[in-house]
Amino acid sequence: MRRHLLGLFALLFFLTAGVMSWWQPVGGVQRPVMISVSLRLGTMLAAIWLAYPQLESLAHRISRTALGVGLATLAVLVLRPRAALWIIPLLGLLACLTWLRRFLSTPPRRP
Repeated sequence: MRRHLLGLFALLFFLTAGVMSWWQPVGGVQRPVMISVSLRLGTMLAAIWLAYPQLESLAHRISRTALGVGLATLAVLVLRPRAALWIIPLLGLLACLTWLRRFLSTPPRRP
């Protein structure tokens, strides 16, 4: 149902941009901005609509901790872009330590 709604809204935004290009209800600077916003939102929703099954499977596989760390990192990078100089190596170290913990915790295979 959600995928159908995404596709419907994408079509509505494309239709809105087409109608506003053909029929000019608003003049001046606002009209091209509104057409541009409608096209961009339609394109973004169409891309999400196409990738919906993969996004849904990714959402089931990713842990809540990883999602929280990713969102917090994204928020810090948006607010302070220079923080990337120490956040990216820190995330690499965290990924290596997580892999090492999983590697050491698995029992060895016996033939």
